[in-house]
Amino acid sequence: MAKKKATRRRRSQSKSASSVASPSSRETAIADTIARATPIIRAWAVRDENAYKQAKENVAAAILSNSHPSATLLERVLLLASIRLSVQGLPGYATLDFDHLFQIDRAAEQITTYIDDSSQQRPLNFVMLASPGSGKSHFINCLASSLAYTGIRPIVFNMASLQRNEDLIPPLESARNLKVEDHIPLLFLDEFDSSPTNFPLLLPLLWDGALNIGQRELKLGKVIIVMAGSDPSIPATMQHARSMRAEIPLMDGQSPKLVDLFSRINGGVLNIPTFYDRSEGVDRRPDKLCIAMQLLRHRFGRQLKYVSSGLLRFIAAAHFRYSVRSIAHLIDQIPQKESPETLFAKDCELPPSNVETLKNSSLAYHLIHEDQAYGIAQLWKEAFSRESIVPIHSNVITRYGTPTGPIPDEFADFIVRQMLEEIGNDPANPFKAN
Repeated sequence: MAKKKATRRRRSQSKSASSVASPSSRETAIADTIARATPIIRAWAVRDENAYKQAKENVAAAILSNSHPSATLLERVLLLASIRLSVQGLPGYATLDFDHLFQIDRAAEQITTYIDDSSQQRPLNFVMLASPGSGKSHFINCLASSLAYTGIRPIVFNMASLQRNEDLIPPLESARNLKVEDHIPLLFLDEFDSSPTNFPLLLPLLWDGALNIGQRELKLGKVIIVMAGSDPSIPATMQHARSMRAEIPLMDGQSPKLVDLFSRINGGVLNIPTFYDRSEGVDRRPDKLCIAMQLLRHRFGRQLKYVSSGLLRFIAAAHFRYSVRSIAHLIDQIPQKESPETLFAKDCELPPSNVETLKNSSLAYHLIHEDQAYGIAQLWKEAFSRESIVPIHSNVITRYGTPTGPIPDEFADFIVRQMLEEIGNDPANPFKAN
């Protein structure tokens, strides 16, 4: 009997000790979360390369990690802070690629310098290299929006639709109308390389900001022109054109006018990098996920806060033929829910889950795999084999995530504690804080 009492006493003491230790353990976890989240939250206001690197790792750890089936509370908070950081560099355009952001900053600085220099009357010209469907028009609109205070307004025209020279008149007229309103046009000419006949047409526009079409002389003068091309041979041709050799080799079918056109690029090259290329050491899957989360909230509304990790893992792993446009097409296939706060795995019954259904669906045009439909179906199955739910939005971040100046550590501490409380107490939260 005495032995049983002693055992019960030890158990009681052990339980009492654990109840005392629990708050201490929780505070340690909170302190760790604050320490790791603070540099990322500070980077919302002041750009920091290490914070962007850590943010990419946070997105990968919360969604792509194989070490555990679901994100820990720490990882969820870091994920939310990192998602917010992805749209701070260029508002509306999601990226955690610091080199890409540096290139964007450099272009923005060139544009503002050009606008401020009244002596510059020739166009400022850029060439953009990006694959079809990579979000070029969205990028241009975000860039123009970020520079709206300078008077810039975007005009988008796809040169693949050019059937005759006169088809170029409407966008040029729109640019002239903006000039009348004292704005600076940012003329975006997508798929300029869709036909070699485009090159001689563009030469005078790039040099003088003027174009004669039929009996009409269209003068723009000071204008920013961005030409986007997706021909894989363009980078090599540009490199040859810069070689300073007398003879410049051209790829089969390329016009000699292409080299003349490149000589008028005085702004430089803008590049939207591919999401994944192992041979080149490129891994932008965290960007791919941040973009997917943006698209999901655009599709289902701002009330969407939690998403199936299986869906995100599939998007990260799959090879989409038309990049962002194909990801958007996949998301558009998800059946609409009325005011959804959570998108569960059961809500994502899509063609990739079945080989025959996939073959007969529109998604067959958008997905690529060496094993075709079977390989994609296996990829889908593997992605959902470790199903959990991850947060993609925080009301706390909406409230405090647009700083007007540097963020003190004390305020970052406050934001993290508010996020922890939100995740733990949110009635829509499909998981409990752990």
